Formats: sequence, C-alpha cells, structure tokens
Amino acid sequence: MKHKHQQLLKFVFLCVSSIVGVWLFILTGGTWTKAIILYLIFTFIKMTANVAYHRWLAHNYIDPGNFGKFLLLYSIVCGALVKPVHYIIGHRLHHRYSDTEKDPHPPSIGFWNSLIGNFNEVKLNISLKDIYSRPEIMFVNRHFYKLYIINLMLWSLIDIHIVFLSFLFLNMRQLLSVTLFNYLGHGGKLQTGPQNLHWIYSFLLEWFGEQLHKNHHNDPSNPNFGKTNFLNFDIMYYILKYIVKTKTIN
Repeated sequence: MKHKHQQLLKFVFLCVSSIVGVWLFILTGGTWTKAIILYLIFTFIKMTANVAYHRWLAHNYIDPGNFGKFLLLYSIVCGALVKPVHYIIGHRLHHRYSDTEKDPHPPSIGFWNSLIGNFNEVKLNISLKDIYSRPEIMFVNRHFYKLYIINLMLWSLIDIHIVFLSFLFLNMRQLLSVTLFNYLGHGGKLQTGPQNLHWIYSFLLEWFGEQLHKNHHNDPSNPNFGKTNFLNFDIMYYILKYIVKTKTIN
C-alpha cells in the first residue's frame, strides 16, 4: 500500500476514533478535571514530538543524551504522526526544493491534500547517513506502529481514559497542527513562500518558536529561529539550551 493511502486511512481512523473516544470517555464517567489534566499531559508530549521530529531528527540541532533520546522517540511513538525516516526525507526535501513541485507538501497542493497525506511524489534521493547509522532511530522506524499499539495497551492498563482521549487530544491534534503550520507557514492560498507567523500562534498552537518559519528557511543551519526582539523570539531554543546541548549545523 502506498504511503499516501496509508495516511488517508489513518486520517479516517483518527476521525472515527476521536469521536468514539470522547463519547466513551463521557459514557464511562470521565470528568472535566481528568480531561484537563490529560490535555496538559498530551500537550507536553505533542511539544516534545515536535522537537524530536524537527529540531533533533531533521536538523540535528540538539544532542539530547541517552535519556533525552528515549523521551524524544517515545513522544514520536505516542503521537504516531509519521515514521521518523519519512518525516526526515520530506522535511529535508522541503528545505531544498521549497514551494516547488519537488517539495512534498507545498501550499499549492491545498490544505486538504496536505491533511490526508496526498503529497507530491518523492522521486529524489537525499543523504540519510546520519540517520541510518543510529540504531535506536531505525528500530523505532521499523516497528513504528507496533510500538504505538503496545503503548496504547500499556496506557489502557493504567487508565483506559488515557486511550479514549489520546486520539483527539494528541494524534488528531498533532496532525491538524502540523498541517496548519506547513500551510500557513508558506502563505496558504496566496503561496507567498516562507512566512514568519504572528507570535500568538506560538501559544495557541504550542509552536513556541516554530512560527518563525521564514527565519528558519533563511538560515537553516542556525538552531535559534529568533532575531532581536520579543515578537521575533524563539522560546524553544532557550528552553532546549538549558536542558540539552545545542549546536549549529552546516
């Protein structure tokens, strides 16, 4: 089955599971307090997965150490957005051929096609030596959905409500957020190329610096997407700077 067909089926699955999951949560006595707590936990996982995919795997901006690697890879498994290698290929091609037919997801394909994974065909090779040489990443990539199912089973043993709300609060939410970011970050219908989005997006969609997309495209070797003022401030860079080793990449 082609990757785009897998993505479409996953989108349909998430739509159905999100609705059924919320209904079962309410039916089995779920409370507003528990829903808020789980929402905050899933927010942390979503933010960690964003760092894992983009700043760690795609760009190698950070050196997280062994525990950090486990946490980042675990967040990827929980979110189940896309296999690590698929993301890396897509994102590196996106930088090299931004907003062209060689870009897997330019705004010209439309928001809906981006959401269901109907991307441009990837027909180009890029270097993945830095990824193929890291066994922990390749293990997660090889067993991605198996690990996701095992994780759901473990969550169900802790509290089935975690599973019920994970589809909407984590999986669907992350998919919508990433799709919206890629679409708006390149001008949407206007197709005006990489844009720095309003700072409010940083907090409403938990991007925390990722909204400075034009800065990032202009200098992808720099792990700090911000510039000189508060409204152009990459808060995630400074958070990571005090937790893990950050580095500039050629």
